[in-house]
Amino acid sequence: MELTDMANWKSYQGYNNLKASVGKRERTPILDLSIGQHTKDWSAGTWFNVAPAGGLKAEDAVAISFGFQGDGTLPRTTTVTLKTRDGTAWASRNLNQHFEDTTWHEVVLRPGDFSAKAGGIPDLSTITRIDFSCVGPLMDTRHTAKLGAFTLLTRGDAEAKIEKLSGALPPVAVLAAPELVIPVVDAAIHADGDPSEPVWAKAVGFSMDEGSVPAWHKIGSFIAEGSRKQGEKASFWLLATPAGLALVADVEKGAGAPINNKDKWYLGDCVEVFTDVALARKGPSKQIFLAYRRPGLDRGTSTAPGASVGCVRTARGYALEALIPWPDLGFTAMPTGPFGIDLQVDVGDADGRRLLLSFGTGTNEGWITAARYLKVSLAQDNERD
Repeated sequence: MELTDMANWKSYQGYNNLKASVGKRERTPILDLSIGQHTKDWSAGTWFNVAPAGGLKAEDAVAISFGFQGDGTLPRTTTVTLKTRDGTAWASRNLNQHFEDTTWHEVVLRPGDFSAKAGGIPDLSTITRIDFSCVGPLMDTRHTAKLGAFTLLTRGDAEAKIEKLSGALPPVAVLAAPELVIPVVDAAIHADGDPSEPVWAKAVGFSMDEGSVPAWHKIGSFIAEGSRKQGEKASFWLLATPAGLALVADVEKGAGAPINNKDKWYLGDCVEVFTDVALARKGPSKQIFLAYRRPGLDRGTSTAPGASVGCVRTARGYALEALIPWPDLGFTAMPTGPFGIDLQVDVGDADGRRLLLSFGTGTNEGWITAARYLKVSLAQDNERD
């Protein structure tokens, strides 16, 4: 639900040390912002009146989002301020790091990202005004950016696809042993982020949840590096097809959009797939990174040249649907014997990777040893135990 109309933005909506104009990104109206070195003011910004959404409750409005592209600079302070129907002003946390990302990306702000003098959290269903502003020595510095429309993410909008995703897939289970039987299906998988193909109902699914670590686990923890502060976890579903390994990963990072804004984008939000083709328990045959986006490519991506990756944003993080050709995984064709596999989830922030979860290995050693990878075999669905 769009809250602001960029196409009809007027110059009087900009104030202090700002010049702005309406531009377009792929036919969608945006604002081109030039901040600083226009006046002697320390502040600059633009405002938008918002008509409160009708029929929504506070619990229905889970976040607001907007598109943004920075110029690589770092203003001192950048905030989004909301005014709600009761007259309260809610200031966001400092968002200045988004100027450092020179690719178009999504910024998602939840109620907990805002604060007011009286405390509490805002009811996003009652927004009447939005301000985007910068503060600092703007008389001497210049910052440019592209700003997309502000959108209200309702519970239905934010989770519609993931609810469909969960409904199309079988429930996840805790593996009884460090072994995995992946069903073989003779079907085409379109990795578009929406695994609606009926064969996904046959997938094997399991979770990476620190609150439910299998008893067989050698380490007893999925946390390989960092701290699990926001309930981070993931669920996986796997299928084998003649074309390759099909994977769905539902990653819950707790808050915020996926971040892959560094040159080493694979150190941000990523899912890693390791294989041990001969089950030799030595080193990995392949290490593949899958991500929601990367700098210069605002869509699903992978280090595997033949992989296709679809993605979808959710209120809890993001989900990936990938099809990885067998040769990219180190096989000459669909394997007939047992092999090893391990999965990792990297959780990123503006500084890079802040948390790494490793399913079977339990440590950040999957890239040098395959000793604790899952033992995998492929079987037709009617051959599974």
